[in-house]
Amino acid sequence: MSGNGERLFVLYFESYPSNQDYFRDFRGKTVEELKGTPKFIAHGTNVICAMNGIVMHLNEPATLVEVVKKVGYSHGRRQITAQALTELKITILKLFQEKLNTKYDQEVEKIWSKTLDIIMQVFQAGVQEYINDHKSDS
Repeated sequence: MSGNGERLFVLYFESYPSNQDYFRDFRGKTVEELKGTPKFIAHGTNVICAMNGIVMHLNEPATLVEVVKKVGYSHGRRQITAQALTELKITILKLFQEKLNTKYDQEVEKIWSKTLDIIMQVFQAGVQEYINDHKSDS
């Protein structure tokens, strides 16, 4: 698992550089400048750990929804768009393809694509809940 989180964000920022603006600590820096830095590695590790937690709850749908919604809610102040989440999904699939190599086939992609679609929808619902809860703050 070591290095997968950093690799995920390298792929994400290389493919979708504008999404780097969601991350205050990463704005205005090149991917090369970010590689190997403790904050970049730590955030990538946190995302991989969150994904691991999601996978652990796949057989517990109600818990899974709450876990993902909570993560979405905690990201709500950044008002992450559905497009940015779609791009993250594409990047996750790209990472899976890279890491699984020949074990990554159309069936694996289909299953993970559908799973990630649902996860991203719930995540976005958490973001929207945060926005709704904080409308009067702006």
